[in-house]
Amino acid sequence: FTSCMLTENSAEQGGGLAVTGSPGTELVNVTLAGNGASDAGGHLFVDEGSIRLINVIGAFGLDGGGFHAEAGALAGSDRFYNLVWSNAGGEWTGAWSDVTGTSGNLNADPLFRAYDVDGDETDDDLRLMAGSPAIDEGDPSVFDVDGSASDIGAWGGPEAWPWDRDADGFYAHADCDDTDATAYPGAEEVPYDGIDQDCDGQD
Repeated sequence: FTSCMLTENSAEQGGGLAVTGSPGTELVNVTLAGNGASDAGGHLFVDEGSIRLINVIGAFGLDGGGFHAEAGALAGSDRFYNLVWSNAGGEWTGAWSDVTGTSGNLNADPLFRAYDVDGDETDDDLRLMAGSPAIDEGDPSVFDVDGSASDIGAWGGPEAWPWDRDADGFYAHADCDDTDATAYPGAEEVPYDGIDQDCDGQD
């Protein structure tokens, strides 16, 4: 699974994704948000086999804990440069230990541009706001579409959507308004005009 988003799904185990007996499964630059499980693994449940999580965001899980692994899933599994936040029932559960602070793993608010768990995905924007702790903090061997250090989550990495609708030279993952060519990171800010030209999150 590369450069995809799994949001507001539910199941008994693995609201976002359940992996059973599947060696070599990988999630790379994936965002999971608002998923829930009545038993375990709001975002991800791994029963057997091995799994690699690289540059994955798991945030705002509703129940069942964020990421859950049974003992049979530990051999050969890796977790590098992931960000977890505010998952009901815990971040890493079951046989998985908490890896926060090691191998690039973080526990912090990803600062999505707009997100709420209301069953309506049309009003969500899971790109990262300026100042997000996930920006440029991904696996250093992976790069974003613009050549910068990879962001954690679906909007980072080389397979992210390379959109530049306003042709200002900044792809949509970094551009705070991809419909306005005068608004992009580093642009000259015009004070108090109600527009965030330099994409720092404020006018």
